[in-house]
Amino acid sequence: MGKVIIDMTMSIDGFIAGPEDGPKNGLGKRDGTHLHDWLFNGTAPNRHNSFFKPKNASRQVVNQMFETAGALIYGRRTYDITRGWKGSHPIPQLPIFILTHHPPEKVPVGNSTFVFVKDGIASAVSQAKKAAGKKDVLIGGGSACQQALKEGLVDELFLHVANRVMGKGVLLFENSGAYFGSLKRVSCEAAPDVTHLRYKVE
Repeated sequence: MGKVIIDMTMSIDGFIAGPEDGPKNGLGKRDGTHLHDWLFNGTAPNRHNSFFKPKNASRQVVNQMFETAGALIYGRRTYDITRGWKGSHPIPQLPIFILTHHPPEKVPVGNSTFVFVKDGIASAVSQAKKAAGKKDVLIGGGSACQQALKEGLVDELFLHVANRVMGKGVLLFENSGAYFGSLKRVSCEAAPDVTHLRYKVE
């Protein structure tokens, strides 16, 4: 059985998007898109998906993401902001579980399979773990991450801390209600523009 991992890029001060994020301004104002520069500022395309061009230590981080991910979980807001990734998430061929009370009538067609979960985060995690088998379940998006933290469903935090201070925007840990005390650091990989920190929830 794989692990349930919150896999998120954030600023040094804990923001995962700038203010006023939405479908027309995906990662918000204050140059929120630059939080993810580490995925694209190299010259060599990633062997799994040429959309990504990480460099230095970030290359292996992205390779590992493709090789170990078995299912994804997001909230409905992330789905709407990305317009359902136009049917094709950058990590292809994976089932994507979307938390929502009202599934959309139309779903974009592409290389991703969407499962809309109406009965909460615990159900989404359970279904995603079953679909992922021996691989990991990755959770993204502020709301889904906060709900999983609150319910104690997370095995690891994999945080990609970009060299930016946002000051305002969407906080990863806001209102989660989770308290873990001390975490066990599993790894720390530093690249010039981002630090990849993996923690085990004990």
